[in-house]
Amino acid sequence: MSKSKIDFISDLLASKRLDSSMKQKFFELAAKELQLLGMSHQDIYDRLNEIENKIGLGFRNTKIQTSTSKAVDLMVNPKELTKDIQKWIDPSLLSKFLTEYNKDSVLKYTCHAIDDIEIVEEINKLCGTKNYNFISHQKLIESRYKKFIKSNFAHPNIKNLILTYITGESYNKKNTSWSSDNININWKSPKLISWSEQNINQVPNPGVNFISKYKNKGYELPEPFNTKLTNKRIRSFSELVIHFKNLFHIRGDNSLKTFIMIANQNQKWDERIKFTEIEKDEFNENIELFTDVNKLIQAYEKIISLIFEIQEKFNQDKPIVKLMFKEDENSILFTIHHQNTVYKKNLSDVIDNKRPGEWFTRFVKTINGLCDFSIKANFDNVQFAEVNLWDGKPREAKMLETFNGVEYTLRF
Repeated sequence: MSKSKIDFISDLLASKRLDSSMKQKFFELAAKELQLLGMSHQDIYDRLNEIENKIGLGFRNTKIQTSTSKAVDLMVNPKELTKDIQKWIDPSLLSKFLTEYNKDSVLKYTCHAIDDIEIVEEINKLCGTKNYNFISHQKLIESRYKKFIKSNFAHPNIKNLILTYITGESYNKKNTSWSSDNININWKSPKLISWSEQNINQVPNPGVNFISKYKNKGYELPEPFNTKLTNKRIRSFSELVIHFKNLFHIRGDNSLKTFIMIANQNQKWDERIKFTEIEKDEFNENIELFTDVNKLIQAYEKIISLIFEIQEKFNQDKPIVKLMFKEDENSILFTIHHQNTVYKKNLSDVIDNKRPGEWFTRFVKTINGLCDFSIKANFDNVQFAEVNLWDGKPREAKMLETFNGVEYTLRF
């Protein structure tokens, strides 16, 4: 919720023209509005708590209505409100969140090496210190992030991951590691703090120029590791912050093609699938996209696994799959086109969302808030159509004259 909306709601609730019951009703409407934006219950609680603190009016009786018609009391136990309701979340919110995070003058250096004295001077100024002090810098990062998430919506999983990376603890205090690699090193690691006490005035994540100038490589990890996403060796804190950035930023030197090739190699899928040659005009390696790369690769792997299930169930030939990654008007599309198959459901059942199936239910949990999802397909060798399966809108079929196979489209 934007600052202006908070002010608007606060002003109305502070008005003498509203009695207590009317104010309570307004709290309920505000909660419902926040829920429609795709916020988790914890986010809703935080936003209403911000309003409550501003005007001094409690909301202990405020309830929000879930999709299962179960009323949830926001004040009874807010820790119980973190369970997500499975409904569409606008994926543009994730891109906006990560873009703004990358632009923030303090937070951006949790995903970039520090290689300029002017950057250090700006950090010192914000910390109120004459010389660089790592402890003060970490506290600045933590306070800035907690302020940042109050005005920028993102899926709770992303906010948890970043908080754990910065503080070593998730919101529920249960997670102490982050990413699919279960990394335990963070900006608050005791060994990193100990290193900073022995390396006064030195940043833990120096760039090439600083390493050369100060003859200090920054904090070197006690246990280097290879990432699952890129197979790269991470040996220092400088390399770790770049790895953290790579988890959210697809670009020329961190391309989707590279991630896909590594996934195919790790799973030995090149032996089981005939991937058509990736053409440059159809798979743009220079596209820049802020997204959750781990979730994107998980979505890709789930689709490939579905292709294998279909092949085995219907005794089909070796799958022929074409991959495309391109821009389309205001969107970026990643498509997985299984060319030698048909969609084994009739079109009307797909539109009516009858028996969505276990695979689709699990798949939506992966892509919700990450991207929209649609298919183009030959339905039962009878009809050809494009259907929006997950984009927050009622399902519709755009009829096609003809189409070969089944094409799964992730729209960012």
